[in-house]
Amino acid sequence: MLNLDCVRTAIRSTGRIADCAILWKEKALLAVVELKGGLSAVNAVRVVQQIQAGVRVMSDLAGDQHVADFYPILMYRGHYPYKALQGMLIEFRGRKRRLIPLTCGSRLSSVSGL
Repeated sequence: MLNLDCVRTAIRSTGRIADCAILWKEKALLAVVELKGGLSAVNAVRVVQQIQAGVRVMSDLAGDQHVADFYPILMYRGHYPYKALQGMLIEFRGRKRRLIPLTCGSRLSSVSGL
């Protein structure tokens, strides 16, 4: 698991980026996670931008490593912005996927495929 704030510093990336990522070589999967713990409403556009930036960084770091599947995850507390996130997709190497919402405290193992 990588703390993407450290990765951003290391590669001198600018802008917002997801909180963490898991690149699991044995299962050939990637999970990029954004944590939103405040009780105020989640800014859907910002969340998508942060996760997409994390996916881009991880794609670069993975290089030519095969990644069979990816999971863009939003862990949140409070109100989930379903309508604002509806139709928004995260892209990884030409594949698009909707955000996977989990409430704070959920286990990543609850996501099908992980």
